[in-house]
Amino acid sequence: MALAPRESMHVQPVEMDSPFGGAAMTATLAQRVAIGALSLSAVGLTAYVVREGYAESAAPPIAGDVPTYGYGSTVDARGKPVVNGARIAPVPALVLAQRDLEMKEGRLKACWAGVKMTQYEYDAYVNLAGNVGDAAVCDSSITVKLKAGEFDAACRTILDFSKFCTQPKIRNAAGKKVCPPGTLKVLPGLLWPRQCEYLRCKGAVLDARCIEEMRRTRGAAFSEALP
Repeated sequence: MALAPRESMHVQPVEMDSPFGGAAMTATLAQRVAIGALSLSAVGLTAYVVREGYAESAAPPIAGDVPTYGYGSTVDARGKPVVNGARIAPVPALVLAQRDLEMKEGRLKACWAGVKMTQYEYDAYVNLAGNVGDAAVCDSSITVKLKAGEFDAACRTILDFSKFCTQPKIRNAAGKKVCPPGTLKVLPGLLWPRQCEYLRCKGAVLDARCIEEMRRTRGAAFSEALP
């Protein structure tokens, strides 16, 4: 999905109870490990497929987007772009989603070499990359903030990714790809998923309210894997 960071609207994070006790907690430096030692957890994968929802037949999730099927996959098992009407069963779809996420993990690790983070921060960023693309995450201010040790600010930046670029991107004077003026559209269905990713980044694990809101906005999926 061709999403871009929101520049003109600031979203306040909601307050929820965390399974760790109290509000979403802040990690200490001692809890962080080198990014190369991390991989997406089962909780992170579950959160991803719940948010994406399962689609047997390929179609653009919204007008102007590329076709997706399964759990948000844009390419098939051969690495070819998904075409409208292509079909995939749930189990192959989950395998494909895992492969897609592993590829994005590799690119994020290359982008953030030397950065240390917690498992839940890592899960949140991989989930975000799975939805908006690893390039969008790497090119965002998240990278600068992580490398500067500004972990809370980096987590909060997740909230900025809730707009859809309704036209193909163009290059600005600096050569960076950007959406043409006036073509960014806020997607209400992404507001809660972004809140959930933010809370995961801060230490919460699939809060019940997050699960319910993701089901409501994107449809129930993979519910048998939920606690």
